[in-house]
Amino acid sequence: MSALTLVSPQPGLEAASDLSDDALDYGRAALSENTMRAYRGDWLEFEAWCADRQRPHLPASPATVANFASSLASAGKKVPTIARKLAAVRFFHRGAGQ
Repeated sequence: MSALTLVSPQPGLEAASDLSDDALDYGRAALSENTMRAYRGDWLEFEAWCADRQRPHLPASPATVANFASSLASAGKKVPTIARKLAAVRFFHRGAGQ
């Protein structure tokens, strides 16, 4: 399963279908299996956080992402953890062509 298949489908976000097999293979190889596992969990956490606040997760506004980061800090998450979670949000947005 590619990381791009984990992005929730939204109207008008067909970017994954435009990628060649070579591009998908490169995306799969660019990150370790452990990183992808962490990113999947981080993305699901972000989706749930957005849903709880009735905010769109894809595309998420800069304010939504900033508020998510702030909530992580308020919950006691350390800077490296917050940075990885934000990297996951960026990864999935880029994968969806955002």
